[in-house]
This record gives sequence, C-alpha cells and structure tokens, in this order.
Amino acid sequence: MKTRTCTIVVVAALSGVAAYADTVVCRSEVRTVKAVTIAEPYFQVSRRFQTDVPNMEPLLTTNILVNGPGQSCIVADFSAVVRPTDNYLVFQVTVDGVAMLGHTFTFPQPQTPVVIEMEETDLNAQRMVAHQFFLRVPPGPHTVTVNVAGGSNIVAPFYPTIEAPVLTLHYR
Repeated sequence: MKTRTCTIVVVAALSGVAAYADTVVCRSEVRTVKAVTIAEPYFQVSRRFQTDVPNMEPLLTTNILVNGPGQSCIVADFSAVVRPTDNYLVFQVTVDGVAMLGHTFTFPQPQTPVVIEMEETDLNAQRMVAHQFFLRVPPGPHTVTVNVAGGSNIVAPFYPTIEAPVLTLHYR
C-alpha cells in the first residue's frame, strides 16, 4: 500500500513589527481519501449569517475513522460553484463541531471562524471557490461538516445557491 506524507503549514498570527509569522504545523501519513458531495443539482442557502440563530446550516456532513497511534492530521479540500445573491456567502468546515484551521474571524459580529466569499457587483454571477483546512485530532471516529450561510439581506425567492460542492478529506 502506498502512503503519502502531507505537511501543511498555516500562518497562525501576524505581528505588525516582525518580519516573520508564527506557524502551526500538522504532519502525518495519509492512508485514506474520502470525497463527498450532494445528490441534488444545487443547494439553496436560506440561513442569514448575521441575524439567524443558529447562524449557519450544514451543507455536507460525513463520518470518518482516524486510525493509528497518537495525534493525526485531517486535511480538508472544499470546492464549489457559488452564486451569492446578497453581498457574501460564508463557509466553515468543522471536525466534531470545532472549526478547522484555515478560517478567518468576521468583523463585526458574530465572531465566528469562516471563509468569506464576497459579491459586490450586483451581478450575482456564479464562480468557482476552493479552500483548504486542517486540524490535528486523536484517533477514533470524527464527524466533518461544511456549514454555510448567506448575507443578512437574502430573501425568498432569491436565495444564494451552491452547485457541485465537493469535500475531500485526507487522513490516517
């Protein structure tokens, strides 16, 4: 069996005066690759990020079993074709409810780790998006979820849509 070693380095914090950034490193052998998508042609986003409670809704969810001794890395690749109809969409990938590394925090509220896809042209044009995340986890079963929400002004019937979302997981 071929195994592949995957090393991911993510900038964790920036210093305004330093010429370097602190980094977080997660390294482990990758023995399993799992990919998931939706069965429908598209997903209609109805959750408003700044006003609804909860402020995000699940887009994709899957269960995995991480093997081996000690801590291991889960690396998540997420891509989709999105059509924001307000001024943005947000995505968050979690493992057991904990946001993976690779997100940013929003400003102003809510202070939630997400990636933001802006749409400021009023064209509501579809486009491809792709993001990578990782998280160190102990061995055992884990649930990985991609959450999504739209801008605070989305209204029916002009909800944002997501087509061909793919979550690919690399883990031991």
